[in-house]
Amino acid sequence: MVGGLCVLALPGFNYQAANARPYALGMCVFAAALLFLVRWFDFGRWRDGLPFAASAALVLYIHLLFWPSCLVFVLYAAERVARAGPP
Repeated sequence: MVGGLCVLALPGFNYQAANARPYALGMCVFAAALLFLVRWFDFGRWRDGLPFAASAALVLYIHLLFWPSCLVFVLYAAERVARAGPP
């Protein structure tokens, strides 16, 4: 038990932990944004549109590596409008 805790005191380990990126958080917020986008197109309520806009902006704020998620949002919205149109 003590040996496992000593690993946390190593300078190399602490340096790598400080450089950790929030990829899991970014994926979670991306999934939430996609869920709100789907619900917005399904029901047409602003109650779903506003959280979509907030979570989509938060995805890019978390890490700029998630910029392709904007393409997913645009492609989904274009496909929904072309197929049936929003309510």
